[in-house]
Amino acid sequence: MDTKVYVSTVREYGEHLRKLSTKLTATFRQLEQALDEQQSPVETNIVSLLEVTAELNNSLFAAMVFCQRLQVFLESTKRDNGSRLKN
Repeated sequence: MDTKVYVSTVREYGEHLRKLSTKLTATFRQLEQALDEQQSPVETNIVSLLEVTAELNNSLFAAMVFCQRLQVFLESTKRDNGSRLKN
């Protein structure tokens, strides 16, 4: 693979992670506000926000695993290319 493809892939995935993080942060803020304003035990809005938060958290976790695997792949490719250049 070309270095430009690596950089482009990492950049695109970084943008995806940024968007997930932004959504998660916004959801946490909404949840915090809903909990602060809570009058009755568990409102539908709070349950909905908790579900969205859990989904975003799962997506972010999957994205982090992907990034770790991508990093391992890029490092192994770099090592393989480096050993070919020495031979």
